[in-house]
Amino acid sequence: MHRFYPLLLFILAAPTPTVAAAPPARVDSLNQRAVSFRGGHPDSILVHAEKALALARSSGYAKGEGIALRWIGLAYNLSGRNAEAEAPLEQSLRILRDLDEASEVAGTLNILASNRFRSGAYGVAGGHWHEALRIYVELGDSSGITNIWNNLGNLHRALGENDTALEYGLRTLAYRERGTDSLLIAGSLNNVANLLSEMKRFDEAIAYHERALELNRALGNLRSIANSLTNLGSTHLRKGDAAQAVGFYLQAVQVRQSIRDIRALAVAYTGLADAYLVLGRPRDAARYAEMAYGLAEQHNNPREASDASRFAYHAFKSLGDAPAALRYLEIHKTLSDSLLSASNRESLARLEADAELERVASELQASERRRQQGRILFGVMALGLVGLVVALVVIRRALLREKRLLEALRKAGEGESPTA
Repeated sequence: MHRFYPLLLFILAAPTPTVAAAPPARVDSLNQRAVSFRGGHPDSILVHAEKALALARSSGYAKGEGIALRWIGLAYNLSGRNAEAEAPLEQSLRILRDLDEASEVAGTLNILASNRFRSGAYGVAGGHWHEALRIYVELGDSSGITNIWNNLGNLHRALGENDTALEYGLRTLAYRERGTDSLLIAGSLNNVANLLSEMKRFDEAIAYHERALELNRALGNLRSIANSLTNLGSTHLRKGDAAQAVGFYLQAVQVRQSIRDIRALAVAYTGLADAYLVLGRPRDAARYAEMAYGLAEQHNNPREASDASRFAYHAFKSLGDAPAALRYLEIHKTLSDSLLSASNRESLARLEADAELERVASELQASERRRQQGRILFGVMALGLVGLVVALVVIRRALLREKRLLEALRKAGEGESPTA
């Protein structure tokens, strides 16, 4: 399976209006400044969010503290430091829940879900996204709703449910294209293209990726440019054009290195390993697969490490290096098993249980409607039956009266004398 680099677009709700005190106003400003770097500068996000956090705590501004912790978690997430992102995101969620800040709670849930999605905990991620979606629906926040649709599309794609994922993706794209946020539009184009590629609709996928790349270049967003280049490489590889894929992957590597996006290099390296195997160049494939595996391990990304170890196994097997091939085969098996660990299965089971509860509730409502309809039908039938009985009684009585009358007339006729 060829890997795509997913572009998860987070809910980046702006803080609520400035409060009177100077420190809270300064905290809000720092938080806004932090999130303005979301397009590709996690270090800058972290610097401003940490300043906002320190000032919020010193001034007792709890809401500002919760939002600053969210952006710190986002910075760690974008840097591939998923484990470090958990604590600030959990703290943010607790603070904002205590304050009953519904919109802000949804924003943190979205990023927490993205962090857990990247760690392979799909069930937990889905639960967070559905909770955030319910909040945005209650608030009537259409922008928030479409962002969650976007991420649910990524989740369904990861679970192999491409038709559902494409439905979410196209719905999100149609809404975003009515606006002017090119970053969000490019993200949706990217996601729809990846799905089309998964569904083997390669020419359509390439057209969407090229549109996304054009938008990202216009924005000057190097991280998103690299995403588009990586995805174009993956799509051409799936289409069967490995040479073209290598060109896009190498461009993506150059961009990643220029912005020191080391974590994401693993994706491009894995793609190069795959492409070189197809081109019959196992030595190059082994080199890039090992580089990809090293980076994925360094940044605690089990999904990428699993893919990289699989390509390393095939490359070393082709080279006749049995010990190295066996080592990577064992690594791949261990990682594959861990991605389906008991905790992850339990998380998926909880999500499925929630869906089952909703299904049962829907069935109960339908059953109740059927019972009500049955009661109405029974009432109508009962009234009809009563009417029929009454009619029969009336008819029977009329017949009896007619019979008695006829009997009386007969007897009267028998008593008369014949005429001469």
